[in-house]
Amino acid sequence: MAIFSHDFYRVMPEASGVGFPVPRFVLDAGHLVTVPYPERSVRGRLALVEGVRYAYWRYTTASFPLNAAILERYREQAAAHGFVPALAFLPSRRDRWDDRRRGRWLAAYAAGHAEPFIDLTEPLRAAGFDRVYLPDDPHWNAAGHQVVADALRPFLAGLVRARPARTRAR
Repeated sequence: MAIFSHDFYRVMPEASGVGFPVPRFVLDAGHLVTVPYPERSVRGRLALVEGVRYAYWRYTTASFPLNAAILERYREQAAAHGFVPALAFLPSRRDRWDDRRRGRWLAAYAAGHAEPFIDLTEPLRAAGFDRVYLPDDPHWNAAGHQVVADALRPFLAGLVRARPARTRAR
């Protein structure tokens, strides 16, 4: 599962993500529950309220428990369907302190669950962030895709070699 740095705080209740309402997740008594996209109140659409909520979800650890629950569901799916859960952290082009904090959190989560993990920050940084992203856009250009492919190749090959024989046939 590839997780872009901004995906961490896009779990906030109002985040539309892809430009249209999508199902959202909440924690209810510690369990992940899928809920419909929320209707926003007039107060909830005020710029000041939106700004405070955005800052809360982006710059604090508020999103980590919900992200952990989503990852737990991913791990359950891996066990149920016989695939190896692996995590990849994709940095933002700015690579600020909050991006690095989210990357460290994901690395610690993966280590705590003995899951394969790769942080793509260093390969992209070494290639030069300005060289691998589209101008004024958070997406990679062709050079960025090549850097990521080159970094993922040995990581994925290691997963195939480490995978138990009973799940290879799927």
